[in-house]
Amino acid sequence: MVAALGPLGSRGPAELDPEITNWETRFTPIKGDASFTIVDGDDSGATIDFTTAPVDDTTWTMTLKDRSTFTWSLQDVGFVCTTNIDVPSGTTSTFDPPLPVVPRALRPGVPFTARGKIDVKHTAPPSTHVASGTWTVTISHDADVTLTFAGTTFDCTRIKTVYAADLGLATVERTSFDFYAPDAGWVCEVFTETVTKVIIPETTTGTWIRD
Repeated sequence: MVAALGPLGSRGPAELDPEITNWETRFTPIKGDASFTIVDGDDSGATIDFTTAPVDDTTWTMTLKDRSTFTWSLQDVGFVCTTNIDVPSGTTSTFDPPLPVVPRALRPGVPFTARGKIDVKHTAPPSTHVASGTWTVTISHDADVTLTFAGTTFDCTRIKTVYAADLGLATVERTSFDFYAPDAGWVCEVFTETVTKVIIPETTTGTWIRD
């Protein structure tokens, strides 16, 4: 069940269309500055600055201020994430092969699954090794829903992603529901993430909507 969007957002009934329309304009990152408001979960009420910058015609960096910078690339499989810089930990994760984010071949209700290796290094030079391990991801086009917030209505494709990484002494489990709209891109996320270090789990949750 997806958490309610809180006082800044409302939603219509979730349905499931037979195909994703406007694939390119729906999922291609929109360059420039934006912000997200956390309306539920950890840091509720906070605003997060978000900047998207094109590297070239098929590559973008997306920066969540003081949190992370991740790099997307458009490849044959669809949109993938090649690296993620985590600011609080001072580390950079590299995915091999690149981690799928929005596969082209998604069919309604049919999960797309991939797996690979992850390498974590300190971001600052000399970028020494921190950890390595494996990742798995399952991605589904699980619903289509109309969201209204900030005076704007978005006809969204909802993508459910279940991600797990095993780094030996630490594991990461994350389930997210990301909402994308034509000519607007990523407009909302609802997530739960659990990081377990030396058998001690720490869970964070959030509902983020774009201002």
